[in-house]
Amino acid sequence: MKKFIRKTIVFISILFLFLVLLILVASKLNQFYPFEGYYNKEFKEAFKKGNSDVVAIGNSKLLSALDKNILEDKLDLQTSILGYSSSNISISRLTLESYLNKCKVKPKAIILEVSWFTFNTERTTLHSISGYLFLNDFKLWQYFSDIILKSHRT
Repeated sequence: MKKFIRKTIVFISILFLFLVLLILVASKLNQFYPFEGYYNKEFKEAFKKGNSDVVAIGNSKLLSALDKNILEDKLDLQTSILGYSSSNISISRLTLESYLNKCKVKPKAIILEVSWFTFNTERTTLHSISGYLFLNDFKLWQYFSDIILKSHRT
């Protein structure tokens, strides 16, 4: 019996280490890939520098309504537009929390685009950007089961 328990513990330990290594490698190789749903260069720069004074999050309405250059020129504040097309409130929250977990300087202002799309129950699916966010920020895993359960209720 002791031999069986020992082998089981060794097997589980090896499996656990393999999964941890797999997640670590995936998070190091993970990037914000080009996609028409968001500005991948903006995400990369914002998460790399982490020094934005103003962070704007939301869906495609935000992406089409705000001009980063005008905001920076008129307000004289470093701005990051972190909107994602078809985003819902869950994706906006994950984006903001991930940015806040990684930033060097906390933003002076956060702009949240809010429309009926933001809370529409037909738009609560997980988007591909959520995978990028979860792999880039392990602190977000505390929300994983809640978001998975909410996204599959309909």
